[in-house]
Amino acid sequence: MKTDTKVLPMSVRSITFGALTIAMIVAFFTFFKGATNILNAFFVPITLYSFSINRKVLELLIVSVGAIAICALFFNLQLIFIVFYCVIALILSILNRENAGIAVSAITLSAAVTLFFWIAIILTDSLFKTRMSEIMLKLMNGNRVYYTLLLTFEGTVVGITQLFASRLILKKLRAFERD
Repeated sequence: MKTDTKVLPMSVRSITFGALTIAMIVAFFTFFKGATNILNAFFVPITLYSFSINRKVLELLIVSVGAIAICALFFNLQLIFIVFYCVIALILSILNRENAGIAVSAITLSAAVTLFFWIAIILTDSLFKTRMSEIMLKLMNGNRVYYTLLLTFEGTVVGITQLFASRLILKKLRAFERD
């Protein structure tokens, strides 16, 4: 039976890779909890970015919505974070497609990740009645400056690491295409 590809918004290959991408995201959310949850901030956007290479924005959007839906069902406390991880993957995709300079890309991504961490923590605290901000402030002896510096440091490390990883992935995929 032949499938009419004009009806599908994605090719069968893209659907397969999209399903694999969502499965990997579920695995990351399953494995990285608690203190290791920061690893999701690196792996989830990089996985979505890897899927987006040589694909249309609509395909990334469809897979992102699928990942958000699965997350809403099984990892509801991560819901706001997954939305921001999808945006970070899109930012990575845009920065690498436009061949933005390393300094501009690093600053843009670090600022975005830091801002998204802060917003996601506040929204998660508000919507799900978690006390992440309160706990982190207690760990910082109530010092908001230290807490802000910690979020900035985490955002910068994650953002720059994602930038270099995404460019390495893109370089490797281009090398495979030439062979």
